[in-house]
Amino acid sequence: MILYRPVGTAELELIEQSGYASFPPRLPDQPIFYPVLNEEYACEIAEKWNTRSADGKGYVTRFTVDDEYVRRHAVQTVGNRRHQELWIPAEELDTFNDHIIGPIEVIREFSRDERYLRYRDELLKAGFSEAKMRRGNFFLKTAEQTAFIIGLDSDGYGVSVLYGFAAIPNMGDETEKWFSDHGSDDTTCHVRSILYIHDGQTEAAVNETISRFYSQYKDCSKDEILTLKEEKQNAFLDRFACALKPLGFRKKRARWTRDLKNGTSLVFEAQKSMWSDQYYFNVIVRDAANVYKQHSIQRVARNGKDIYNWQLMTEEQIDGLIELILTQYIVPKITD
Repeated sequence: MILYRPVGTAELELIEQSGYASFPPRLPDQPIFYPVLNEEYACEIAEKWNTRSADGKGYVTRFTVDDEYVRRHAVQTVGNRRHQELWIPAEELDTFNDHIIGPIEVIREFSRDERYLRYRDELLKAGFSEAKMRRGNFFLKTAEQTAFIIGLDSDGYGVSVLYGFAAIPNMGDETEKWFSDHGSDDTTCHVRSILYIHDGQTEAAVNETISRFYSQYKDCSKDEILTLKEEKQNAFLDRFACALKPLGFRKKRARWTRDLKNGTSLVFEAQKSMWSDQYYFNVIVRDAANVYKQHSIQRVARNGKDIYNWQLMTEEQIDGLIELILTQYIVPKITD
């Protein structure tokens, strides 16, 4: 079977030392070796994860392993269907290497934008820490239970800069270690925005905007950050209220209801994700007399996505989402 393995420069150098015949032993905190089953998934990891190392390089290796040996290990699917991998215990890696047929090939190479590497160095020199388990995510403690967050990413055309403030969760004695490991990202940072740098002009504008934002909120307490987030959230949901009220909808919390002519009710629901600060939007037709009797439920999807990182949406994107909901999900059901 042909397998793939995304690697960074350090691991690739050790593979080269073996004559491209084997993978190096795992580190003490790496109990599992993860080869993946398709090139697309390997490229995604190499580009988005391995390139966040200090040298900004990521590589995809391809190799063949004896079919009979591979069949001993169950295929693990993590995320969507193409995210398939094998989980090889670290103590079994020597045996795995013995079943590699032929050389390990390097088939793809990825590099981070030079600006990304420069920004990373500047953040570390300025006293930011990089989350151990979220490369590219940096934090600077501000008040006792808050941190200023910077998240860097690169897509080959420029660098995206997430910025905001996070209220640090109380994990007891493990709080410091947990936050050092995980930090905060684009779906958990409580008050956040995102900007893009494509050239020197946009770099100067982004620096000014982020510096002004930091100065404005750096002394805020955890409660003040959470209150600011709640205010932003209410303003976001009010956009939907303004669009739905003229159509006869009644609001209760994050749910809007309108009676239809056939003994049913039409419900629009903004459903908060259990795992992150994002929203799903559901359109439900239910029995007017029995709210537990649902006739249909649709989840609003746009461009293949059905979950919305609301704080990172532009005004135009929010307007476009509301228009989509009205024209494709709400109005047709009212006029049926």
